Formats: sequence, structure tokens, C-alpha cells
Amino acid sequence: MKVPVRLCLLFFFCLAFLPASAQNRQDGRHTVYAELLGNAYAWSVNYDYLVYRDSRIKLSAGAGFGYLPFRSLKGPAVPLQLTLMYHRETAHHLEIGAGITYFHLTTLQRAPDMQSTVSNTRDYFILSPRIGYSYRKPGGGLFLRAAVLPSFRVSPLGTDISSAEKDAFMFARTFSVWCGIGAGYTF
Repeated sequence: MKVPVRLCLLFFFCLAFLPASAQNRQDGRHTVYAELLGNAYAWSVNYDYLVYRDSRIKLSAGAGFGYLPFRSLKGPAVPLQLTLMYHRETAHHLEIGAGITYFHLTTLQRAPDMQSTVSNTRDYFILSPRIGYSYRKPGGGLFLRAAVLPSFRVSPLGTDISSAEKDAFMFARTFSVWCGIGAGYTF
């Protein structure tokens, strides 16, 4: 578990120093938003930073924190993503991106005696390409996003899937298609 935590800390550290190395024009580069479903599969709070922008292309790097609150499947999620946005000098963008989400999940199951519960904790990595739409004004303000996310489970590979994980189809299959919507503020 130390490697994913270190990877997340390194990513947040890099995001913290991106504004210092970017151009002087800082308007509309930061976005904070909440996403329903999406890369964290339930909900997440995210931060995006525009790394690059010109008259037609924008590139953003983002990170967030979410939590799976299901009865038999619980745990935190940390989505990381890079998104390329195409636009024609308007607030409307076509998004194409890729992300990886780290999950630290605990599954709860009834024991064979049906009197007690057994818990099992696993770490997952899910790769999620993104294609979608976003509304982001160049100077800041309201931010909206909707996307389709084909998801690929890359770990734990070759392990038995518990019945609680089978109930949550996104972890029982190596490939699934997911979607997400988000709203927030750009400044």
C-alpha cells in the first residue's frame, strides 16, 4: 500500500508547483468540482489544473478523493487523470482523457455459519479512458462535465472475486462501461 500512497503524494506535490512554472495568465486555470459516479464510481471531490492552453486545445491534470459507501463494499478512492479538451474559443469542450483510480476496499460477507460477518480488504487499480463534454468559461465561473468512461480493472488480477465484489459489477469484470456527471467552479 505504500507505493500508491507515495504515487498520490507525488502527484499532489507536482500539482502544487505547476502554477509557479506556468504562464503569468492565471485566470480560469483552477477547477474544483464534485462528480457523481465518474472515476470514483460513487462520488468524488476533485481538483483540476489547466497545464496547457491555446486557441483550440487545453490540457488539464486532476486528482480527487471519493468514497464507495455501499453496504457490503466500502472504501476510499483516489482518481488521477489527464484530460485533453478541444474547443473553438468557446466555453464548450470535447474531452478525451485517461485516468487511473486507486481503491482501497473492504468487502463484508456473511460467514458460512450465517451468524457473523467476514471482512476482506483489497487494493484495486482501475484504468479509465474518458470521452465527454465540459462547459468551462475561459475566465472562470460555472463548470459542468459529463462523460462516458470505459473502465479496465488492472488489479488484483488472478485473484478470486468475493460475492460482495460480484455484486458491484465494476470490480467483478475486467472491463465495464461507466459514466459520470460533475459540477463545480473554475477560477
